[in-house]
Amino acid sequence: MKYYLLNTIQRVKQYSKQLDAESVLYNKNWIVFNDGEDKEQFIFRPNKELLISRNGIVSKAKWELLATGTILIEMGELTYLFNAAFKDNTFLILQLDGNKDYLIMYDHNLMVDNVIKSIQDIENQLDKRYIPANSTTDSKEIIIEKKSEEEIEAERLKQEKLRRETFEAKKEQKRETKRFIIALVLVFALIGILAGFGMLLG
Repeated sequence: MKYYLLNTIQRVKQYSKQLDAESVLYNKNWIVFNDGEDKEQFIFRPNKELLISRNGIVSKAKWELLATGTILIEMGELTYLFNAAFKDNTFLILQLDGNKDYLIMYDHNLMVDNVIKSIQDIENQLDKRYIPANSTTDSKEIIIEKKSEEEIEAERLKQEKLRRETFEAKKEQKRETKRFIIALVLVFALIGILAGFGMLLG
């Protein structure tokens, strides 16, 4: 078994199905991806027996699906604990507990028209199935976010314009009040002057 770093796993993880022994593991020839080296297949049998075929030479191991969605695989003196990282109708991707890399398997019967020779082929297959729809969603979210930012900016400019208009209106009101007071003073001064002339003439 070989393990690989899979960059696309985080992008497609949300589309993973629940790992169920009867609907997922049984009656399938799981091809173990290994860069085109020896052909290796896993066959999970209902009696918890695991058949491992390497270039047609079969060895037997044991497997157990735990309630937590993890798989125990016992090979001779070694026992491996795998976490189910991703599962759909074609791929079964397991992560060795405490390890960053992945054991990648695919159903041979569903991949007969697709040749997988490299880890990039795996990522391309996953991206092709899931990323376009996800990218559309992201684009919609970005558009909505941009629209929201534009609305916020428009509201800010509107409020700023309103504040300027209110400020100018208050300034104009103060100027009008000042002009009125000056006019009133001038009127009273003029009345006083006229009254003084009247007294002199009288």
